[in-house]
Amino acid sequence: MKKKIKKIIKDIYYLLFKGYHIVPDYYGRAAGKQVDLKKIKGFSELANKVIKDDTTCLYYDRLYTVFNILNTLEKNQKLNKGYSFLEAGVYKGGTSFFIASMLKKMGVKCNFYCVDTYEGHSEGDLKKTINDGVHKYGMFQETSYEFVKKYLSEFENVQVIKNKIQDVSENIIEDKYFFIHLDMDIYLPTKFGLETFSKQVVNGGIILIDDYGFKSCPGAKKAVDEFCLKNKNFVKIPLMTGQCILIKVEK
Repeated sequence: MKKKIKKIIKDIYYLLFKGYHIVPDYYGRAAGKQVDLKKIKGFSELANKVIKDDTTCLYYDRLYTVFNILNTLEKNQKLNKGYSFLEAGVYKGGTSFFIASMLKKMGVKCNFYCVDTYEGHSEGDLKKTINDGVHKYGMFQETSYEFVKKYLSEFENVQVIKNKIQDVSENIIEDKYFFIHLDMDIYLPTKFGLETFSKQVVNGGIILIDDYGFKSCPGAKKAVDEFCLKNKNFVKIPLMTGQCILIKVEK
């Protein structure tokens, strides 16, 4: 009965206060002091576009993490050496568009690989991962390789690759990386992405893992935690957005 009453109250609240959520107060205790993300120049325009296009699962908070990481990297001279970027778990291409737009604005010329099956989760990956009761075969099918390729066609440096991350070609695996975004939700592909591509990340480079702190994605957290236990040359920074930043440092 209490659950039903709480749900009714929440539904009424959402109708009255569109754009707000009922959350524990530690999320919003100082919210009134914070800058409105939708008014930050350079960020809001890009974020508004991909959110309006409905091509990303990331909302303003998580996109702002990506924005700040790339702004930090802009000041690093290694960007001028042409190290590559990678996103695995592209879905409809919105986050890739966001990243590619920032790279273009910064004048960075590098390979940017956008890897996804563009058919949703594979049955094989799900059989060998944690059963979280959420992720199922074919989930995230509402996309296609052709759609994403066209959506990202204005960026000459972007390579849209239709494949599981475990099956990409050797030239991609052997490239050197400055920034990697892993957004695959489940254990097996996240584990592979970390173990394989971390070796190719240059010192000072960053891996950003989405869904690390989400109850719906225990596989992503398991993969990251296992990886960090074995790889002490990565500094782990979990965020309240559910994301996790890994920074590669010299051994």
